[in-house]
Amino acid sequence: MNKHAYSIALFAASAFFLVAANAQAVYIPDNYHGDGTVAQDLSPGTNPDVYDLDNQGYDVAGMDVKVEGSKLTVVLNGNYFKTWGNSSENEIFQPGPLFLSTDGWNPTGTATDFYASDNKNNGEKWEYAVTLNNLMSNGAPEMGGTTSLYSTTDGTITSGSLRTMQEAWFTPENKEDALATGSWLLDPSQSTLTITIDLSKTGWDGIQDLGLHWTMACGNDVIEGAYSPTTPAPVPEPATVLLFGAGLIGLAGCARRRNR
Repeated sequence: MNKHAYSIALFAASAFFLVAANAQAVYIPDNYHGDGTVAQDLSPGTNPDVYDLDNQGYDVAGMDVKVEGSKLTVVLNGNYFKTWGNSSENEIFQPGPLFLSTDGWNPTGTATDFYASDNKNNGEKWEYAVTLNNLMSNGAPEMGGTTSLYSTTDGTITSGSLRTMQEAWFTPENKEDALATGSWLLDPSQSTLTITIDLSKTGWDGIQDLGLHWTMACGNDVIEGAYSPTTPAPVPEPATVLLFGAGLIGLAGCARRRNR
C-alpha cells in the first residue's frame, strides 16, 4: 500500500470510530409509570404517568446515560426542568437525587403494563444515591452546583409527598462523608438537568446493567430504567457515511493526480 492509500485508509478508520465514539450514550425514555398511589387528600387525575393537577409542567421525557471510564453522566430532559428553572421559592417541588443500582435493574411487573405495580417495597433496592447540593439561593433555583454520592445504607430514603410509594428523597446520616463528588447543571432553555458522578467507589463492574431512578421531591413523574454497557453503538446514518465516502473519493483523486 502506498503512502497516499495508507493515509486514506487511516482517515476512513479514524472517521468511523469518531462517529461511533460520539454516539455511545444510551437513551432511556420515560416508559415507567410505577405504583400510582397518591396522598389520600388528592385526586390522582387521569394520567397514570404524570400527576400534574394544576398543569404546572412536571413531565420528564427521558434521560441520556453515558459512562466514560468511571464517570457517569446523566442528562435528564422534560418540561419539568424548564418549570423548575423559572420558579420561585416553594412554588415548585425541587429536583430529587439520582438513585443507582449497581447489580442490574429488577422492577416488579413488565414493560407492557409500564411496571404499574412497582414501588419502593417490592421493586429494585437502590444501593446508592447521588444528591444535588445547594439547589436554592435567595429564594430562587441555582443553575448548577455539586453532587455527592452516598451508600443508601448510610442514610434514609423517603417517599414523594404526592406519589407516596416511590423513592423521591435521600437524607445522609449526620457527618457522613460522601463517597465521591461531581456536579449538576440546570439549563432551563433546553429543559435539561445534567448530573455527573464518579462511580469508582461503588464497586460497579462495568459489565452488569446499571439501574437508574429519578424523580422530583413530590414524585409527580418518575423515570426508571437501565443502562446496559453491552448496548451496541448506533450505526452511522447513511447521510454521514455518504459524506465520508465523498471525502475519501476526493482524497483518492488528489492522490492520483500527484502520482502522475
